[in-house]
Amino acid sequence: MNQTALILLLSEIPGIGEVIHKKILEGNAIHRKSPEEFLSLPMPELKKLYQLPSAVVENIKKVTPEMVDHAVQASASFLRTGVEVLTFQDASYPYRLLEYISCPPPVLYMYGSYDILNHATFAIANSNKSPEPALNAGDAACLKSLNAGETLITGHNRPEYQ
Repeated sequence: MNQTALILLLSEIPGIGEVIHKKILEGNAIHRKSPEEFLSLPMPELKKLYQLPSAVVENIKKVTPEMVDHAVQASASFLRTGVEVLTFQDASYPYRLLEYISCPPPVLYMYGSYDILNHATFAIANSNKSPEPALNAGDAACLKSLNAGETLITGHNRPEYQ
Protein backbone atom coordinates (compact mmCIF):
# COMPACT_ATOMS: atom_id res chain seq x y z
CA MET A 1 0.00 0.00 0.00
CA ASN A 2 1.35 3.43 -0.90
CA GLN A 3 0.81 6.79 0.80
CA THR A 4 -1.99 7.75 -1.61
CA ALA A 5 -3.88 4.55 -0.85
CA LEU A 6 -3.54 5.22 2.89
CA ILE A 7 -4.82 8.78 2.43
CA LEU A 8 -7.82 7.52 0.47
CA LEU A 9 -8.47 4.81 3.06
CA LEU A 10 -8.31 7.30 5.94
CA SER A 11 -10.82 9.54 4.19
CA GLU A 12 -13.34 6.68 4.37
CA ILE A 13 -12.95 6.02 8.09
CA PRO A 14 -15.62 7.62 10.31
CA GLY A 15 -14.25 10.24 12.67
CA ILE A 16 -11.22 11.12 10.55
CA GLY A 17 -11.40 14.69 9.36
CA GLU A 18 -8.68 17.14 8.44
CA VAL A 19 -7.22 17.52 11.95
CA ILE A 20 -6.90 13.79 12.62
CA HIS A 21 -5.76 13.12 9.05
CA LYS A 22 -2.92 15.61 9.63
CA LYS A 23 -2.04 13.99 12.99
CA ILE A 24 -1.74 10.60 11.32
CA LEU A 25 0.41 11.89 8.44
CA GLU A 26 2.67 13.73 10.90
CA GLY A 27 2.81 10.69 13.19
CA ASN A 28 3.78 8.38 10.35
CA ALA A 29 6.60 10.75 9.37
CA ILE A 30 7.84 11.21 12.94
CA HIS A 31 7.66 7.52 13.83
CA ARG A 32 8.73 6.40 10.32
CA LYS A 33 5.76 4.12 9.90
CA SER A 34 4.69 2.72 6.55
CA PRO A 35 0.95 2.53 5.85
CA GLU A 36 1.01 -1.19 6.65
CA GLU A 37 2.89 -0.63 9.91
CA PHE A 38 0.46 2.11 10.90
CA LEU A 39 -2.58 -0.09 10.26
CA SER A 40 -1.07 -3.01 12.17
CA LEU A 41 -0.29 -1.06 15.34
CA PRO A 42 -2.16 -2.25 18.45
CA MET A 43 -4.94 0.02 19.70
CA PRO A 44 -3.07 1.34 22.77
CA GLU A 45 -0.04 2.23 20.64
CA LEU A 46 -2.19 3.97 18.00
CA LYS A 47 -3.87 6.00 20.70
CA LYS A 48 -0.63 6.92 22.48
CA LEU A 49 1.69 7.58 19.51
CA TYR A 50 -0.83 9.50 17.44
CA GLN A 51 -2.90 10.99 20.28
CA LEU A 52 -6.12 9.79 18.68
CA PRO A 53 -9.56 9.56 20.29
CA SER A 54 -10.60 6.04 21.27
CA ALA A 55 -13.53 6.05 18.82
CA VAL A 56 -11.19 6.83 15.91
CA VAL A 57 -8.75 4.12 16.95
CA GLU A 58 -11.64 1.64 17.11
CA ASN A 59 -12.73 2.66 13.59
CA ILE A 60 -9.18 2.28 12.27
CA LYS A 61 -9.06 -1.24 13.70
CA LYS A 62 -12.30 -2.04 11.81
CA VAL A 63 -10.55 -1.57 8.45
CA THR A 64 -11.06 -4.69 6.34
CA PRO A 65 -8.83 -6.16 3.62
CA GLU A 66 -11.58 -5.23 1.15
CA MET A 67 -11.36 -1.58 2.23
CA VAL A 68 -7.59 -1.66 1.77
CA ASP A 69 -7.96 -3.26 -1.68
CA HIS A 70 -10.47 -0.61 -2.69
CA ALA A 71 -8.09 2.17 -1.59
CA VAL A 72 -5.18 0.55 -3.49
CA GLN A 73 -7.33 0.28 -6.64
CA ALA A 74 -8.46 3.90 -6.30
CA SER A 75 -4.84 4.99 -5.87
CA ALA A 76 -3.89 3.14 -9.06
CA SER A 77 -6.81 4.79 -10.86
CA PHE A 78 -5.61 8.21 -9.70
CA LEU A 79 -2.15 7.45 -11.08
CA ARG A 80 -3.55 6.31 -14.45
CA THR A 81 -5.74 9.39 -14.85
CA GLY A 82 -3.22 11.99 -13.72
CA VAL A 83 -4.82 12.89 -10.39
CA GLU A 84 -2.14 13.66 -7.81
CA VAL A 85 -2.55 13.61 -4.07
CA LEU A 86 -0.43 16.16 -2.22
CA THR A 87 -0.02 16.48 1.50
CA PHE A 88 1.11 19.50 3.48
CA GLN A 89 4.44 17.65 3.83
CA ASP A 90 5.15 17.60 0.07
CA ALA A 91 7.59 20.12 -1.42
CA SER A 92 5.09 20.77 -4.22
CA TYR A 93 2.24 21.68 -1.83
CA PRO A 94 1.14 25.21 -2.81
CA TYR A 95 3.11 27.57 -0.59
CA ARG A 96 0.36 30.20 -0.74
CA LEU A 97 -2.00 27.88 1.11
CA LEU A 98 0.58 27.35 3.84
CA GLU A 99 1.31 31.07 3.95
CA TYR A 100 -2.22 32.49 3.98
CA ILE A 101 -4.43 29.88 5.64
CA SER A 102 -4.09 29.22 9.36
CA CYS A 103 -5.20 25.59 8.99
CA PRO A 104 -4.56 24.58 5.37
CA PRO A 105 -6.03 21.29 4.21
CA PRO A 106 -3.61 18.45 4.94
CA VAL A 107 -4.47 16.75 1.64
CA LEU A 108 -5.10 18.19 -1.81
CA TYR A 109 -6.32 16.32 -4.86
CA MET A 110 -4.72 17.94 -7.89
CA TYR A 111 -5.44 17.58 -11.57
CA GLY A 112 -3.91 19.81 -14.19
CA SER A 113 -1.18 22.39 -14.05
CA TYR A 114 0.36 23.35 -10.73
CA ASP A 115 1.65 26.54 -12.36
CA ILE A 116 -1.83 27.99 -12.17
CA LEU A 117 -1.46 28.22 -8.40
CA ASN A 118 1.41 30.70 -8.78
CA HIS A 119 -0.86 33.20 -10.50
CA ALA A 120 -3.70 35.32 -9.20
CA THR A 121 -6.63 33.04 -8.41
CA PHE A 122 -10.07 33.46 -6.94
CA ALA A 123 -12.99 31.37 -5.79
CA ILE A 124 -16.68 32.17 -5.52
CA ALA A 125 -18.47 30.64 -2.55
CA ASN A 126 -22.24 30.46 -2.30
CA SER A 127 -24.38 28.41 0.01
CA ASN A 128 -26.51 25.60 -1.32
CA LYS A 129 -29.75 26.94 -2.77
CA SER A 130 -28.43 30.51 -2.93
CA PRO A 131 -31.03 33.06 -4.02
CA GLU A 132 -30.85 34.35 -7.59
CA PRO A 133 -29.45 37.79 -6.61
CA ALA A 134 -26.52 36.11 -4.82
CA LEU A 135 -25.83 33.90 -7.83
CA ASN A 136 -25.96 36.94 -10.12
CA ALA A 137 -23.54 38.81 -7.86
CA GLY A 138 -21.20 35.82 -7.92
CA ASP A 139 -21.39 35.65 -11.71
CA ALA A 140 -20.59 39.36 -11.98
CA ALA A 141 -17.61 39.06 -9.61
CA CYS A 142 -16.42 36.01 -11.52
CA LEU A 143 -16.58 37.81 -14.86
CA LYS A 144 -14.71 40.81 -13.43
CA SER A 145 -11.93 38.61 -12.04
CA LEU A 146 -11.64 36.56 -15.24
CA ASN A 147 -11.38 39.75 -17.29
CA ALA A 148 -8.59 40.91 -14.96
CA GLY A 149 -6.61 37.76 -15.81
CA GLU A 150 -7.30 35.83 -12.62
CA THR A 151 -7.99 32.10 -12.62
CA LEU A 152 -11.08 30.53 -11.05
CA ILE A 153 -10.39 27.64 -8.68
CA THR A 154 -12.86 25.42 -6.90
CA GLY A 155 -12.88 22.72 -4.28
CA HIS A 156 -16.20 21.16 -5.22
CA ASN A 157 -17.61 19.71 -8.38
CA ARG A 158 -21.26 19.52 -7.46
CA PRO A 159 -23.62 21.31 -9.88
CA GLU A 160 -24.31 24.05 -7.32
CA TYR A 161 -20.63 25.01 -7.41
CA GLN A 162 -20.07 24.84 -11.16
